[in-house]
Amino acid sequence: MAIEKRFVAKKPNTNVALTHEGRRRVTEQWQQLERLRRLAERPPEA
Repeated sequence: MAIEKRFVAKKPNTNVALTHEGRRRVTEQWQQLERLRRLAERPPEA
């Protein structure tokens, strides 16, 4: 994440954005969650 703090018209202003690395990590997390969801949908093995 990239965080930028500044003042605009004498009021605090914070801007938060995902970096390239942050996007990659979020994508990996979603892929892991998808794998878990698929495993949870499988019928139990006897």
